[in-house]
Amino acid sequence: MSIMDPEALDRRIDEVVAQLGGRLAPEEFRLVHQLRHLEELALLAACTAWEQRYLDALAQHFPEHELALHAVAAHVRHTDAECDTLRGLPAGRQ
Repeated sequence: MSIMDPEALDRRIDEVVAQLGGRLAPEEFRLVHQLRHLEELALLAACTAWEQRYLDALAQHFPEHELALHAVAAHVRHTDAECDTLRGLPAGRQ
């Protein structure tokens, strides 16, 4: 199983969750599920912080483009990277 294969990871997570659900008391299983959720939130926060540090570093390297870099990053986040430009279409098409 590769960490780069999200479908394999999802299947493995489902397998482990099913095993734990069968072995643990309901309250223990809820605690495990809560821990998993908190770990996901912590990972998301770490990724978001890294992304911001990366963007800030780019802006420091190219101060004349700082506003544009931040605007493009906000646009990509807002469109969940599904904007026309990233799909090879002309920017700003209606």
